[in-house]
Amino acid sequence: MGRFFKWALLLVILLVVSFIGYCTLPYPAYSWRQKMTITIEKNGQLIRASSVIRLRHHRSETFRGPAYRGKVFGEAVVLELAAGKYLFALLTNDKTDQYYMTELMRDVFEQDLLDAGAPERKSRRFSKSRLQWIGSWLPYVRKLPKNEPHVLERSDYPLLVTFEDINDPKTVKRVSSIFLEGAFGPSYKLKSITLEITDEPVTEGKVENVLGWFYNVNRIVPKEDLDEYRREYGLPIPGKGDFISYRSWRKK
Repeated sequence: MGRFFKWALLLVILLVVSFIGYCTLPYPAYSWRQKMTITIEKNGQLIRASSVIRLRHHRSETFRGPAYRGKVFGEAVVLELAAGKYLFALLTNDKTDQYYMTELMRDVFEQDLLDAGAPERKSRRFSKSRLQWIGSWLPYVRKLPKNEPHVLERSDYPLLVTFEDINDPKTVKRVSSIFLEGAFGPSYKLKSITLEITDEPVTEGKVENVLGWFYNVNRIVPKEDLDEYRREYGLPIPGKGDFISYRSWRKK
């Protein structure tokens, strides 16, 4: 019995070590940069601002099979429309989904990906695994044309917000892409939001330069004000990671 137990224990250890080794194999990683540009019209004049973010996905193994883990580096688009009045296009959409930027890229560049040989998507809803769906087209990202802006549909817009008082984080409020004048006054109109693949460097520092308090607060909307904010503005409630990705935060 003792000898059998030792052999069984040794077999279990070998299986565990083998699985760990299998999970840590150097799988390929896929990384690209995408640039979002907002164009606003005011009295016939165009105002633009852009931000470049980097997305990185790598494959790993789990007990459930292969998975793709994503990381986002960068920050929101910041557009100054008037003195002390800024429009922010956040890193998330109305659903505040962490994979929004990756899925947005897949939606906008779908035809280019299909032309590059990526598998066709059967449905916009994920049946088995969202990560497996993402992983199925990642190898074709490198074939996408660069510096060719694609116009976003309104359904694909990021969450747009402003601050009634730029010095007070809890005055953040959502901005309607259709009725921009409701937040900034008459004569403002959102012309377009575009997305493109680029080699430009990741944008840094713009959000922090405007929101000087960013690293001095724990939350955009304090916990004690969440219920009141929800009643007044509804959901979603913007977080700090929606303005600057957590992996891009500078060390205090």
